[in-house]
Amino acid sequence: MAEAMIVPFHEAVKAAIWREFELAKARFGNDWQLLCIEENWGDTLDDRHTLRMLRSLNRNGSCYSRMFCRRD
Repeated sequence: MAEAMIVPFHEAVKAAIWREFELAKARFGNDWQLLCIEENWGDTLDDRHTLRMLRSLNRNGSCYSRMFCRRD
């Protein structure tokens, strides 16, 4: 297989992150959870943790596994 056809792992993860960001922005707009993830990506969150949090946000409506209290 030609070297040009191999996509490096980190590039595939970054593409998945951007795809999840676009889905979350379309669904949630400027939600505080999305803004927190975006601001901390590359600083306190590595690529894998960022992707995991974005997928959780898009799937469950929250990037946290449990809610301690809810404000409606």
